[in-house]
Amino acid sequence: DWVQTKLDAYDRNGGKGFRILTRTFTSPSVTSQIREILNRYPQAKWRLYDPVGDDSIRQGANLAFGERVDTIHHFDRAEVVVALDSDFLTTGPASVHDAHAFMTRRREGVESGAMNRLYSIETSSTPTGVVADHRLPLKPSQFETFVWALAQRVGVNIEPVDESGLDQEFLDRLVNDLKDHRGSSLFIAGPWTSARTHALVHAMNQVLGNVGKTVVYTEPVVPFEEDPSPSLAELVQEMNDGEVETLLVFDGNPNYDTPADLKFAEAYEKVPERIHYGLYHNETALRSHWHIPAAHPLEAWGDARAYDGTASLSQPTIAPLYGGRTPQEVLAAFLKRPAHTPLQLVQDYWRTRLGEESDFTIQWNRALRDGVIPDTRSPSKEVSLRSLDLEPPKPNKDDSLEVVFRPDPSVWDGSLCNNGWLQELPKPITRLTWDNAAILGPDTASKQGLEMGDEVTLALHERTINAPVFILPGHPEGSVTLHLGYGRTRSGANGDGVGFNAYQLRTSTAPWTDAGLT
Repeated sequence: DWVQTKLDAYDRNGGKGFRILTRTFTSPSVTSQIREILNRYPQAKWRLYDPVGDDSIRQGANLAFGERVDTIHHFDRAEVVVALDSDFLTTGPASVHDAHAFMTRRREGVESGAMNRLYSIETSSTPTGVVADHRLPLKPSQFETFVWALAQRVGVNIEPVDESGLDQEFLDRLVNDLKDHRGSSLFIAGPWTSARTHALVHAMNQVLGNVGKTVVYTEPVVPFEEDPSPSLAELVQEMNDGEVETLLVFDGNPNYDTPADLKFAEAYEKVPERIHYGLYHNETALRSHWHIPAAHPLEAWGDARAYDGTASLSQPTIAPLYGGRTPQEVLAAFLKRPAHTPLQLVQDYWRTRLGEESDFTIQWNRALRDGVIPDTRSPSKEVSLRSLDLEPPKPNKDDSLEVVFRPDPSVWDGSLCNNGWLQELPKPITRLTWDNAAILGPDTASKQGLEMGDEVTLALHERTINAPVFILPGHPEGSVTLHLGYGRTRSGANGDGVGFNAYQLRTSTAPWTDAGLT
């Protein structure tokens, strides 16, 4: 068949022209299989792309320490928490744990009379900002300057920056509070802040004595050795140059959610053999030669690692309904092991890690019963802060409108767009359902002559979209927030034709904030 013929050819040429495009995932067995494919076909390449990823978190750690680490935040130990554009109470892989830890410390403080304090500095309105004791809304260019000024004031060795235009009263109060709580404060930055901000956060936690107390570093959970940020651009260039013969798009939708400037969909058409694997026959599957239906997680065996590295097994709750395939099954076919069952494929990975054959069944059943595999948490890691060679932020001199891109609270990056229950769920703060909007503050709306519900044309870098206006008190003035994930054309009956596609304004060089919006 085609697969066997193609793999025989790759055995001869080392997989030349074969590319795999995935999202970031934490499955140990899937990671192992992909690495086995790359070892078998050394000319093949693995590319990564996440429309809502944490590239800047990894890059920030590299800037600060020269290596990748993960950060564990102990909110239950912190007297002062500074959230820098971070919605840590509702968003992120550790949000449930972090929210519980923060509120545990808050309840203890209420009883003792020494309640913790939360400062939120943010470029868009979030639930974390709503519950903060002190909140400062800033447009993106002001935010970068504020973070730099804060870092310089608390003792990070960087040059001073022009603080004119910043809220000096807020900044003074925050700096004094932090200096009074050395070793019991905590900084956290959102995944959409810049790598520079993350590096400064690491530096501030270091100089204030928080490391080892409220902040702990560990080996990274996601075991990818290469930085994925340039991978998509490199893949597009390879497709345009005719270097890609077969592309396996693994559980993604790049024809919809990639940056507009890369023109991925046009390059995708130049690939002779296009294979899409996913739960839905989406915009990318429509332009693929083959679509492999994915098994739903509730009908599949699998594994994953939590935010702290703890490994867990997933088991099906129902029998397969529509003949979907698990990720392990698809990758096994490329390793010429198609006869193995999903259960066997997951067990094959863990068999050498849980003990000898006589002991494996006992360990496997215990892991299923307990929900986690013992002793798999990521080990802590000692790191040394490097001298930061950072460029200070540049002001937005023309004072143009700035745009903020954020994942939608209901449908996230668009992958959940066909879920009617999530569409029906009112979004935090705006209470919008079945739609996204151009969200801006009252003063900005007044200056632009806009009222609630007006339809406007937004232009950025010679690209335009139409969007309804939503005026939100408390939103940073001088900026507009656009939620990603809408404007789908191939999501299903519930998601098609709902809202506008903000990805059409997003670029690879400015994925979260940009200036010059008109």
